[in-house]
Amino acid sequence: MASLLLLDDIWSGGKLKLSGEIVIAIPTRDVLLVTGSDNKDGVKKLRELAKKTAADGPYSLTDRLFVYRGGKFERF
Repeated sequence: MASLLLLDDIWSGGKLKLSGEIVIAIPTRDVLLVTGSDNKDGVKKLRELAKKTAADGPYSLTDRLFVYRGGKFERF
């Protein structure tokens, strides 16, 4: 799942209908979580799930959130 970050068409092609900018978490190599930056409840839940999954899941990557901005992901 983390490798999906490399497919720019997913993030820049307007295929995802989210409120605000694309916010993602990749807590483990097989989990990708996505919400919109204007969805405050979604961002809160994403943060909670990322933290729990990174702590408990196999192949942990990071509990940080990232935003897709200017054609690349940066820390949210």
